[in-house]
Amino acid sequence: MGVSFTVISNEGYKARSTDEEVYNFIVQDMTDAISLLPESYGQSDKGRATKWAALAMRGKAHLWAKQYDKAAADFKEIMEQSDRALLGDYHTLFRVAGNNNSEVIFDVQYVAESGHGIATDRNYGAGRGATSNSQRTRPTPELVNAYEMIDGTPFDFNNYTNANGQTFNPNSVTDWNDEASVRKLYENRDPRLHAGIIVPWSEFVGAGGISYTYKFPVVTTDPTAFVPVWTNGSYAWRKFVETGSVYTLQDNMPLNFPLIRLADVMLMYAEAQNEALAAPDQSVYDAVNDVRDRAGMPDLPSGLNKEQMRERIRHERMVELCGEGQRYSDIRRWRIGKDVVDGVWMTEFTGVNIRQRGFPDHYYLWPIPQAEMDLNPNLTQNPGWN
Repeated sequence: MGVSFTVISNEGYKARSTDEEVYNFIVQDMTDAISLLPESYGQSDKGRATKWAALAMRGKAHLWAKQYDKAAADFKEIMEQSDRALLGDYHTLFRVAGNNNSEVIFDVQYVAESGHGIATDRNYGAGRGATSNSQRTRPTPELVNAYEMIDGTPFDFNNYTNANGQTFNPNSVTDWNDEASVRKLYENRDPRLHAGIIVPWSEFVGAGGISYTYKFPVVTTDPTAFVPVWTNGSYAWRKFVETGSVYTLQDNMPLNFPLIRLADVMLMYAEAQNEALAAPDQSVYDAVNDVRDRAGMPDLPSGLNKEQMRERIRHERMVELCGEGQRYSDIRRWRIGKDVVDGVWMTEFTGVNIRQRGFPDHYYLWPIPQAEMDLNPNLTQNPGWN
């Protein structure tokens, strides 16, 4: 028996809805989903959206709309009522061994089968894996330099001395050729740095469980050396690159990709609650500190005002969620994209310029696809994209 649908042609030619109408639609959609979806599934249905996934998405809609009280309430309910818990080992979150772990609220499920896997080994991988990697995305020096010292103080080249007690010039290739000084550079740092990023003179367990050392300058002829695709001064991702991988389908890794996980929710709760109050309360500290504690980092200092806490939360999201596709939306939500991207040079860690990035004001909104504009003359283009 077939099913017939009646299409009202006028429905396809509406003018654009207002921001408020779109926000209200999303909130209602998620509210309906929250009431209909279960809290969990059996093993055969792992990966399907749960009540907690819908609640997190509604919270994100509130956060974008600056409805901070409502956002905080949604995130708090997940933190207090769901069965989700931070995973003890940060690195495992981004390996096949971490698929369907206790922290994931919603993710994209993949299997090692052509057309049904994810291309993380190609896009994130850099070398010595079971597949030939392309390293299409690289951690920036700005990100690596943002990782704090293990005692919670900021890393600063101005306060760093090399192995001989002398100054270290990060824009000097010669300084980077000193192994002892470069090793010292990454000692006593936030453990998430080494869990997520391959830095010079660190180890990478590649295909067959063989350990390789990222020597710098890069040695391409040494079979024990880690060889990145970009050899002139590039960091490489450890996140989403399968350690000791036995999987050979470069574009079809069986690694699930998290869209929402509990640490993200906790930091969004801290952000929303901080913005809703005149000054951060203990629950804001607790949410951020729990994320830091898991990483092995000390608690935030007490007595932060609202603006100081805002910056600490933003920093925490940058290092905790790096490489997970959250940063671009964050800098747009905070309206700091132009400040942190526009006119900024992408560089090697040796200071060599690669290319200059741009972020004009109209990048805060995406363009309406021209094909949709052609179909519907009542649509109007976003400013700056004509």
